[in-house]
Amino acid sequence: NRPAPDCRRGNQVGRLAMSFTRALVTGSSGFIGRALCTRLALEGVEVVTADIDSGIDVTNRNAVSSLTRRSTPDVIFHLSAITTPSHAKTDPYTCYATNVIGTLNIVNEAPKTCRVIVAGTYLPPTEHYSASKECAAIIADRYGATVFQHSNVYGPGDLNSTRLIPGTIQRLLKNERPVIHNDSTRAFIYIDDLIDNYLMLVLAPPCRFSLIGPYWKTSEIVQK
Repeated sequence: NRPAPDCRRGNQVGRLAMSFTRALVTGSSGFIGRALCTRLALEGVEVVTADIDSGIDVTNRNAVSSLTRRSTPDVIFHLSAITTPSHAKTDPYTCYATNVIGTLNIVNEAPKTCRVIVAGTYLPPTEHYSASKECAAIIADRYGATVFQHSNVYGPGDLNSTRLIPGTIQRLLKNERPVIHNDSTRAFIYIDDLIDNYLMLVLAPPCRFSLIGPYWKTSEIVQK
């Protein structure tokens, strides 16, 4: 029941190859980052990866400046962020530093001819996580970057047990009952469809782009 991709991958390969040859992906070790890096490599793009595990702290302006000068990317996909509301709630200082200052460093230190696509959120700015992402989006707007505001993502490769779908699967494999903390309604998009749209945005003019998948109640997802 996942939504169909907005573009056919085969029709985009040649255009993508002509539009850019080197991409920098921050947050490359995360679920979306890994999928994006894999797809870029399949498209023949040289990928430069950067994340906190490899010693790249986006809140450090000097480190970001050195990274962009060394890598000279044609496109930057800025995915590095505090991505969960619960983490943001318990550590708001790190949340705002990473999501806001980190984004400022990326767009400010990007090469002048480089396209920048910043990962956003579809959530309203009512708590620390979504407020920090809205601040980041405003900064990205100011610098002429694209902001990709999308809903929750699911699919192969997500092993984070704190998220609903992989956590439920892992519990079921252990013959444990799924846990529903809040039977809320959430929107989900399949990982391959998300990556298709990330690549399409390279070809589009700078904008705020929203992609929100079908809405499901938490209990409905668990039952499936």
